[in-house]
Amino acid sequence: FLNRYGSPNSCGQDKICYGPMTLAETLTYGTGPTVFTAPIAGLTRCVVLWGMRPAESAPLLWRAIRAAHKAGATLIVIDPARTQEAQEADLWLQPLPGRDTELALALLKCVIASDLHDEGFIREHTTGFDALRAHLDGLPLAALATASGIAESTIAQAAALIGSARPTVFNAGNGLCQTGTPVIQIGRAIACLIAATGNLGVPGGHALL
Repeated sequence: FLNRYGSPNSCGQDKICYGPMTLAETLTYGTGPTVFTAPIAGLTRCVVLWGMRPAESAPLLWRAIRAAHKAGATLIVIDPARTQEAQEADLWLQPLPGRDTELALALLKCVIASDLHDEGFIREHTTGFDALRAHLDGLPLAALATASGIAESTIAQAAALIGSARPTVFNAGNGLCQTGTPVIQIGRAIACLIAATGNLGVPGGHALL
């Protein structure tokens, strides 16, 4: 539109929207974003809706999530508020606002401790997993749970669903992008969770765009 007026310039607020998650995924994967991926009914086995309200803001995505849920996928909603999505979820987690990094790390810790990570994917496609595991070993689960505001048992339940019901799609939204200074670390932690569970670049999981 602006080019029609002879201008190469535009100005807007767009990069507060998904910019942080895109940057976090690019730092982790070298590409991104993948959190736009819609689940595939009958193929995706778990959907994690994290800080996002597609019933209000992304109706086509919400339709795809509902179709996957109806086809048997588990729906996990992570949101402090009891949204419509939370009411329809199989499991609803209510983290303290801005403490999503601790929650993601706690989920990672539980997945790895329960041997639910994808060793083949990690071996063939990643670097730094041993350092990540060592970092998690230094973070007590009780402390992460307290910081996130979610009980250890609930975190373990969510981790078991994510680790066993593959492929999983994590739809992470502006509720994370607009949390302030922790946002890049939140995005990186979720990106590590996606990769460690082997849900990156697989049918029914996250599409590398």
